[in-house]
Amino acid sequence: MRSPRRTPEPRTAEEILANPNTMALLAAVAAGRVYRGEDGFDLSATALHLLDGRPVRFQLRRLADHELIRIPMSGPPKMTDYGSKILGRLGELETA
Repeated sequence: MRSPRRTPEPRTAEEILANPNTMALLAAVAAGRVYRGEDGFDLSATALHLLDGRPVRFQLRRLADHELIRIPMSGPPKMTDYGSKILGRLGELETA
């Protein structure tokens, strides 16, 4: 029997906002720059998630663990309301 998958400790909004790598990937998801498969049209469940030609599946999994995005069985990742809210807070901080 498999043991349950360990998930990271929940991070606060401030911790998420303070991590530039997390915020850059979240912005890329929101802009639709993360795609599935080499040609961007592969909808199979086993297709890689790519950003600028680099695999980002594990980084996306971490965003999903924090409920910032949803990763459907096929197709690109989608923003959650919480992820959109966090990304909006980043925009507020940059203009302040």
